[in-house]
Amino acid sequence: MIRGLGVGLVLVLALTDPARAQAGGTDPLDGADGQFRGPGETAPSPLRLGAGPPSVKLAPPGLLRGQDRAAVERFLPRLRDCYRRVLEQQPGKAGAGVATLHVAADGRVTDVKVVGLEWLRGCLNGLRTVRFPPDDGARERDLELGLTVAPPWPAEVDQAFASKRDDLLACMDRNPGKPPRPQVGGVNLPGPTTVTVTFTITAKGKLSGVSARSPTASAAARCVSKVVRKLIITLPDPAPRKLTVSYPIDWVAPSRQPHPTMGGSP
Repeated sequence: MIRGLGVGLVLVLALTDPARAQAGGTDPLDGADGQFRGPGETAPSPLRLGAGPPSVKLAPPGLLRGQDRAAVERFLPRLRDCYRRVLEQQPGKAGAGVATLHVAADGRVTDVKVVGLEWLRGCLNGLRTVRFPPDDGARERDLELGLTVAPPWPAEVDQAFASKRDDLLACMDRNPGKPPRPQVGGVNLPGPTTVTVTFTITAKGKLSGVSARSPTASAAARCVSKVVRKLIITLPDPAPRKLTVSYPIDWVAPSRQPHPTMGGSP
């Protein structure tokens, strides 16, 4: 097991970006295209590396029960997605802490306090939208959530792929593959072309068993595979003897990119 890749509950929501807040967005992480925008950015990058799902689990498992647990679990998909976007800005960011929710008698979360994961405070404030079952005795209560957040792979993997961003983008630009399947009415989906690269990192940092696949862009996958085979990924100690990774690469043709509207819900 690699240090920093613990399992636990990933609870994260909305980071604050003043430029996007001024543009009228209700959730600073949710653009019309579902990508994070930094100050001054008006369009998404055509290439997104490593948009894999991080670990999302309740920790410890017995802390929440029954309807309380169900209320949090319904929220986990969005929490996972937000943490993934945080990792795009801060690769390898991980940690552990506690979020204490003050729950009113009617089930509303009126306050969220965070210890140990202060760098995610803006995200964790989104827990205010969770609704718990009302208390029949009209009593307020506090719920403590033990949290551990961890990326799906070591930061060194993202760094290695980022060093070959230009080569990977060239593979996708030259081999766009088939257009997305049309919706009813002939309107094309704005979704990306995805190439998933599977490989094993050996103890010396070399990659073995490199295989790239795409349901719509086989030529791009072959090109990406050639680029990835040249990578050397050195993992920090204590490193496992072998680590297998399935790494997604998403590409959106300029003609398929949606209008870069700020704000809104995903």
